[in-house]
Amino acid sequence: MAWSRRLLTVAAITYFFTGLTLFLLPDYSAANFPWDVSPFVAMTIGGWTLGMGFMAREALRGGATQRVYPTLLALWAFSAFELLVAGVFFNSLRVDNWLTWPYLLALALGTASGVLGLPVLWRMRRELLVSGEGMPRWIRASYAAFVVVTGLLALVALIVVPTNGAVFPEPLGAFTTRAFSGFFAALGIGAVPLLLARDVEPAAHYARAGIYPVVLILFAALSYLVLFDFGARPGGLLYIGAYVATGVVAMAIVVWHKRETAEPDLTPRY
Repeated sequence: MAWSRRLLTVAAITYFFTGLTLFLLPDYSAANFPWDVSPFVAMTIGGWTLGMGFMAREALRGGATQRVYPTLLALWAFSAFELLVAGVFFNSLRVDNWLTWPYLLALALGTASGVLGLPVLWRMRRELLVSGEGMPRWIRASYAAFVVVTGLLALVALIVVPTNGAVFPEPLGAFTTRAFSGFFAALGIGAVPLLLARDVEPAAHYARAGIYPVVLILFAALSYLVLFDFGARPGGLLYIGAYVATGVVAMAIVVWHKRETAEPDLTPRY
C-alpha cells in the first residue's frame, strides 16, 4: 500500500486546492470550469471535490488499512468513475480552462492509487469481513439504506438528464448528471462491505469521513437557497432533506462510537 498511499497523498492535495477554488469562488469557477456549468453547480462539485480531499486526509491519517478501507474504496471509485465520465464526454471538456487540468490530475492520481491498492484489499478480504466483535444492527441497517438510496440516485442520474429543475433547482446537462451519478455510486460502493463486516471501526471511520462532503454540499445548497421554489417544485426539499438526513445519521454513528470507545474515568472521587 506504500505507493498507493503516496499517490493518494498527492491526489488529496490536488483535490483540496481544486475543490477549495470551486467552492469559494463559484462565479469565477463556472467561467473556468472543465465543462459548462452554473455557479451553483460549480460550488456543489467543489463541495464534493473538497470533501474528497478531506476524506483522503482522514484515510491517510486514520491508521491501519483494516480501519479505513471503506473510505479508500469510495475515494478510488470516485476517482475512477469521474475520470471515466470525463473520458466519455471528452469532446465537451474545455481544455483551454485552467481548472480542467488539476481536476483531471486529481482523478488520475486517485485512480492510480486504486489500481495499486485494490489488489491489496482483495487479498485481505477475508480478514476484513471476519474480524471484529459484531456490528450493531442499527448501524448495519443504516448503511444498507444508504447503499440502496445512493444506488438508486446513481442509476437515475445515469439514465435521466433532468431539465425541469424538479429536484435540483436548475436544468442539468448530461455531463453534470453523469458526474453526480459517479459521486453517488462511489459513496455507495464504499459502504457495501459494511453490510457484511463485523468490525464497527471502519463503519465509524467512514461515517466521520463522509460528513465532510455532505456538509459542504449542503452548505452550497443553502448558499443558493434563493434558487429553490419549494412551493412550485417541492422536490427541492428532497434534495436538501437527503443530505440533512445523511449527515444526522453519520453524526449519530460517530457520537455513538465515541461514547462506546471512551476511556472510563478512573479518577478517585472524594
